[in-house]
Amino acid sequence: MEFSVTLDGEPEVDGTLPATDVARVLSSLADAVEKVMVAAPSLGLSSVEAHRLTLTADAATSAAVDALVHAVAQGADPRAARALLGLADSIGVGERYRAVVLSGSGTAGEDETRLDAEVVRRLRSSTQRDSGVPRALADADAAFNARPTLADLAERQGVTGPVNVARLYDAAATDEERDVFMAAIAELG
Repeated sequence: MEFSVTLDGEPEVDGTLPATDVARVLSSLADAVEKVMVAAPSLGLSSVEAHRLTLTADAATSAAVDALVHAVAQGADPRAARALLGLADSIGVGERYRAVVLSGSGTAGEDETRLDAEVVRRLRSSTQRDSGVPRALADADAAFNARPTLADLAERQGVTGPVNVARLYDAAATDEERDVFMAAIAELG
C-alpha cells in the first residue's frame, strides 16, 4: 500500500527536501507507527519529490498509519496522539514547517490529514488532559529526573575536598580489622 507525507514549508534546498528532514520523517513516522501497533513497522521510501515523500507499507503498517490519521481527525487515541506529537516535534511543525500532511493510506476513510500548529496544540492539550497528571506534577517529574552536576552533588552531600586518610585512624580497631580495611582500599585502586 502506498501513502505520502508532505511537508508544508520552506526548508528546501534546490527545490528538494533536505536529506536530514527526509530521515526525520522516516524515523519519526516509524516511531509513531510502532507506538500504535504490536509489530515493527514496515515502511519503504518510494520517492521524494519537492516536499512530498511517497512511502510503501505492508497492511499492518498501513492500518497503523490509518490509526494515526484517525487520531488527528477524531482525537480518539491518546497513544496515537502522543506518537504524532513526536513526529511533529522532530519535524518542527510550527517552526520549520507549517504542517505535515499524511495522504492516501486508504482504509481509514480520510483522504488526507493535516498536522499543523493548531492540531499539535489540540493534541498536546488532549494528551495532557488524558494523562490525568496535572502540569505541575509533570514539571516536578522533569525537575526530579534532571541530572545534577558533580559539583551540585558534592555541595548537597557536604563534600569539601580531599580527605586525609591518616585522620580516618580508629584507635579501637584491631590489627586484623585494619588489615581487612587496608586490603579493601588496595583492591579499589
